[in-house]
Amino acid sequence: MTGSSASIPDQQSSAARQKPAASGHAAKALKHASASQLIPHIRALSDSLCHATDEQLQQEVRVVRTELARGYKPSDAHVIVAGLSLACEAIRRACNVRLYDVQLLAAIAMTGRCIAQMQTGEGKTFVALASALHLALAGRGVHVVTPNVYLAERDSQRAGKVAGVLGLSAALLPERVDAAQKRPAYDADIK
Repeated sequence: MTGSSASIPDQQSSAARQKPAASGHAAKALKHASASQLIPHIRALSDSLCHATDEQLQQEVRVVRTELARGYKPSDAHVIVAGLSLACEAIRRACNVRLYDVQLLAAIAMTGRCIAQMQTGEGKTFVALASALHLALAGRGVHVVTPNVYLAERDSQRAGKVAGVLGLSAALLPERVDAAQKRPAYDADIK
């Protein structure tokens, strides 16, 4: 892979073993960065992933998951940069969409357990998907809720395509069916 790795700045993934890992200083520098200051880092890392294979992206997912298992939080700035970079690249590959800065700001807010209010047409679906992908890296499963059955069906199909790029899964949790039929959805990374 050319460019830098999507891994946590202190770590080096197998996909980037030929390039030196970013220093621990990079993680420290991001620690106090505002959401808007994270956007250029997310863009740069996402852009560096454009030539990676899907397998290399999935290796980067494993690196981020390992770091989260070691105690980093999904809301840590350097984890946000790594996770949302992977989400942006997966969305670009599966949907041919590049997120706008306002969408990244909303995704950053949502990864920090905040609500992001957006107007119709501003891309709430992609914001929710990017946030869900990032949060799913922790391995605990993410529920995305909507009262609109049509949107739930449409968006679960899109989420499945995008999540698949990263080796994650997404499923629709159907209404009014027995528990056995819901089990596969409960086992998905994003539901």
